[in-house]
Amino acid sequence: QNLPGVIVTQLGAQVLILGATSVSGTGASNIGPIRDLAGNPLKANQPDGTTTLTIFQGEGLDYGDAPLPYLTSNTENGPRHKVVDGLSLGATVTPDADARRNDADIGDDGVVFSPIYAAFQTSVTLSVTNTTGQPAYASMWIDFDGNGIFADTERVASSLPVAAGTTTVAFSIPRSTSDGSGPARTKIGETYARVRLSTSSGAVASAIGAAPDGEVEDYQVNILSNPFYNPNGILDSLGNGLDVNGDGFVTPIDVLQVINYLNNPTAPKILNLADATGLPPFVDVNGDGLVTPNDTLTLINYLNSRPRASGEGEAGTSPGLIAEGELGTGEQTVLASNWAGGLADVLRPRLAQRGETGDSTHD
Repeated sequence: QNLPGVIVTQLGAQVLILGATSVSGTGASNIGPIRDLAGNPLKANQPDGTTTLTIFQGEGLDYGDAPLPYLTSNTENGPRHKVVDGLSLGATVTPDADARRNDADIGDDGVVFSPIYAAFQTSVTLSVTNTTGQPAYASMWIDFDGNGIFADTERVASSLPVAAGTTTVAFSIPRSTSDGSGPARTKIGETYARVRLSTSSGAVASAIGAAPDGEVEDYQVNILSNPFYNPNGILDSLGNGLDVNGDGFVTPIDVLQVINYLNNPTAPKILNLADATGLPPFVDVNGDGLVTPNDTLTLINYLNSRPRASGEGEAGTSPGLIAEGELGTGEQTVLASNWAGGLADVLRPRLAQRGETGDSTHD
């Protein structure tokens, strides 16, 4: 019998009765209806008695995934891009509820890094999908000093116009030693890079903040040491690698090796990674990717700043001054005749020699 306002629906072995005040009998149970915020009960809208709802969530956002202390999440005003069709780094971009820190670059497929060496040039290849009909721009940062901040001074590409397909971006890596005006610029080891893409050049000029479209990708990268520089030996306060021959001491021999390199017309003074064989000597004392008289001067200044050495020598038939004794932390025997012209004159004022020619004493 049909009852006004009562709807009966069979679902397999169950019978749903809607609209009845009460139902009694074996196995009967009262299930309250699901209601929306306005109090309206949810009713079946499919022929089989089920209910299907389509929920429109609006535009999704893409976030970075660099770990703390990098500014990445929404509450930190981290980088976030509205996900739109046809604009991404790599093939696709997926929306996220918020930043997924320590995500191991899952889903990031738009950036390929060449090996990164301090003081040398490297390159990055960007793969861009852009079917929006609008020009797109990319910016990139590398946290060179490893302090957890993508600083403006660490931006290696700034709102660079990029076309669909691949774009290669070349840039130089700062050296790992200081130029004397501040602390070391590049920290050797693992750090992070951030790349942003959007049709808004202004939005991607900063490593944080919102962008109307595009994508952000964070990558863990490894910065390698300049192979012509010795970071594991004796360093001065600026981080200069003073142990040129890698013997654990700093002596005039280290100076001589740099001078010999400078005097060799076939030795490149602008260093090339392809030539990093047969090392030591580590002739790039200040780690700037060049071999110049400044590398020699750095060594001489260091030697002249050390405590005076003492020694004995014999003048006579010797081809040159023989100074035997301690200089700094090591003992060396050095023939002045083997030094390049002028070097003995630079170092001699800091050495105390006592020569024996009869009863005479030489300074």
